[in-house]
Amino acid sequence: MVYRSETFRELDSKLRDIPEFEEVPLKRFRHKRAFRFYGTLCEITLVQGGEGPVTLFWGDAPFLWDTPLLHGALVEVEKEPISVVSASNLKRYRDLHRDRQPHRWREPQALEAYE
Repeated sequence: MVYRSETFRELDSKLRDIPEFEEVPLKRFRHKRAFRFYGTLCEITLVQGGEGPVTLFWGDAPFLWDTPLLHGALVEVEKEPISVVSASNLKRYRDLHRDRQPHRWREPQALEAYE
């Protein structure tokens, strides 16, 4: 999933209020949050605005998304309309994900502290 905002502050606050929410602390980074919801692992990538959609891996390694970020039409899931990342963005993200300094996943200083 992607989350369009400048920070995770508001999302973090709302998720803590959900009883079924169980954060995965070892995946709490400046650019990502992970949690289990009813046993399913979910990951959310922060996409910031500015001059174009960008994710700052580790807060300092930019990944520039193509525009438009989202698929043009809403997709219906269990009769609920949702937005989805465009196919070209998903492919590009997957293709380039390993270029985003993967060694930093294991560095304790890369983890973001709780507020």
